[in-house]
Amino acid sequence: MDPVSLALITAVGAGVTSSVTDATKATLIAAYTALKTRLMEKIKARHPKVSQALAELEASPNSQARQAVLVEEITVTPIPHDPELLELARTLLQQIQQTPAGSQIIHRIENSAVSNTGNATNYNIQGDQYTKH
Repeated sequence: MDPVSLALITAVGAGVTSSVTDATKATLIAAYTALKTRLMEKIKARHPKVSQALAELEASPNSQARQAVLVEEITVTPIPHDPELLELARTLLQQIQQTPAGSQIIHRIENSAVSNTGNATNYNIQGDQYTKH
C-alpha cells in the first residue's frame, strides 16, 4: 500500500476525524488536516473519486471495502509519487506511531485485506461452499 493511502486510512481508523480531547490528538488532527488539505488542493477536479472515497471512509472508518476503494482511487493517480504528499504522509504516520498503540494500528492497517492481492473464485456446488484460490 502506498504511504499516502496508509497514512489516510490509519489516521481515520485511529479516530483523528472525531472531536479533539487531548494535545496528542490535536497534533494528529493537525497532521491529518495538512495532508488532506494539500491532497485536495492537488487533485482538485481532476480526480473527484479520491475526495469522494476519502469522505466515505471518514463516514465509515472501519470499513475495509471503503479502505480498498480509497487505495484503488489513489493508486490510479500520481498521488503516490508526489514528494510533498509523501512527506506529509510520513510525518502523520510517525506521529501516529508515537501514540500509545499507534504501531499496532499501523500494523493492523498494513496487514488488512486492503493490502492483500490475489484472485479468488467461488463455486457453489449443491449448497457447499468451495473456494478456489
